[in-house]
Amino acid sequence: MAGAAPWLAWLAAVLLVAPGARRAAARPWLLSFLATLALALLLPGLSACLPSLPSAMQWNWAGPLLVLAGTLGVASMLVRRAGVGWAEMGFTAVQRSGSLRPALAVTGLA
Repeated sequence: MAGAAPWLAWLAAVLLVAPGARRAAARPWLLSFLATLALALLLPGLSACLPSLPSAMQWNWAGPLLVLAGTLGVASMLVRRAGVGWAEMGFTAVQRSGSLRPALAVTGLA
């Protein structure tokens, strides 16, 4: 049953985003969502094909780092092609005043 989990995720994703595909303004977001989902589902398995990691590493960092790099690549594609700004996606250098304490609280809970 574990092999069916990625296919179920793809099916659920397609069913959730299909109604939004009718609007032209939503299409870049839908494509970036599906591309990011593909990265999240496929790249961690790709890291198993890479040469073996040093034995000191207890956790496989290659897959998540590949997913992060790919997700940032999708975000930069949205900035260049769809006219979406980095701030619209949540990437800002300036934070709201008073937001440090709630951010630390959430980080501490995680």
